[in-house]
Amino acid sequence: LVLEATELLTIAGSGQPLRVEVSRRTLPAEVDRVLYPELAGSAHLRATLTLTGAPLLAGPVRIARGAGVVGRSKIGFVGSGEPFEIGFGADDGVRARRHVEEQRDTTALIGTQKIRRRVDVFLSNLSDETKGLTVTERVPVSELDDVEVTVLEAGEFSPKDVDGFLRARVTLSPHETRRISLSYEIRAGSAVVLPF
Repeated sequence: LVLEATELLTIAGSGQPLRVEVSRRTLPAEVDRVLYPELAGSAHLRATLTLTGAPLLAGPVRIARGAGVVGRSKIGFVGSGEPFEIGFGADDGVRARRHVEEQRDTTALIGTQKIRRRVDVFLSNLSDETKGLTVTERVPVSELDDVEVTVLEAGEFSPKDVDGFLRARVTLSPHETRRISLSYEIRAGSAVVLPF
């Protein structure tokens, strides 16, 4: 793979690194808001793209939204035809608060452990425009036969994937507040030590 600079350059003899532009591309992207309430209370803008043409080399990325730079990031090597994501910072118009209720019970004679959790996510649109977002929650995933995880109520969330993630596509009207909920149960044998 040979990469050529797009214009003539003068390289200083100071030994300092010099960034060289080797290509410039415009790619169509799907932009959406994503929210992970377990990690943060604010939604973020995310662009999902599929690369066409020559690969992108790993390195730093300057993120701009509109006419202003909103931050810096980095990407790994991206091959042709490969999808990748770039974050464009927080959307201050959408906020979330997460509340978890937990009930623990142990069967007296056989010692079976049962943990029931209910997760409530309170969403608020603080702006004057309608906002759509994807809310992602997770439930534990067991690799042990003695531990069973069951989703009891999913509400607006889609069924969990193999990694335990549940996603809900939500549209919030201006200044709307909404609650979305899910609940799940963990059953474990008496010999199992649960890490939570």
